[in-house]
Amino acid sequence: MSLKYHLIICIMLLSLLIQAEYSLGEGIHGYITNEDNTPVDNADVSIFDGLAIRNVKTDDQGIYKIPEISVTPGNYAVLFFTKKDYIPKAVNIRVNRENDFEYSAVIKKTDAGSADLYGRHIVGDKPPRYGFVIGTIYQPIRGGKIKFQSGIYGFGRERRVWLEGETGIVEKRSDMDGHFFFEVPPGKYRLGGEVTKEKAEVDVREGETVIRSLRSGLILID
Repeated sequence: MSLKYHLIICIMLLSLLIQAEYSLGEGIHGYITNEDNTPVDNADVSIFDGLAIRNVKTDDQGIYKIPEISVTPGNYAVLFFTKKDYIPKAVNIRVNRENDFEYSAVIKKTDAGSADLYGRHIVGDKPPRYGFVIGTIYQPIRGGKIKFQSGIYGFGRERRVWLEGETGIVEKRSDMDGHFFFEVPPGKYRLGGEVTKEKAEVDVREGETVIRSLRSGLILID
């Protein structure tokens, strides 16, 4: 075989290795159901990679697929599962080199009873007129001349987070995955946290979910 032929083969193999390093094959896919195992159609599945958020919809069988993820293997992205009148859910995904990655979730419809801005229980015979705010405290990573890095490097666990509205301030702590969740009356709020200077304006609507995350620092690689 000629040297030219061997060179072409080497270039093709190198190209395949590069693709394997920076892509996730078939991406993330799965299905969304409610508590009685019924598929939830037209739900939003949003992926946050530390830089941008994008979403896809579930089909009539509750199935979703996110074909591409711009996160370097070993780093994280966050999946958010939301639909009007359902309690939202978040999960951290550590990206790897597998060709087929599945994550399915169960989401719950809102109850007739709910909680006010201060966590006091409210009982009623109709669905609550409340909305939701969900997000994560995250530390992104970007850069690298030899090996480019992107995605989320770490999360702010058990950190103070608050929503400030016209009727007062409600404060919580992020969980062990860095996520936070509020259920509040419709209205305009300001979201803040102890480990970030960022402030986010949030417009909460009845039965709907707002996704807002707070950045805690940034890792830049030369």
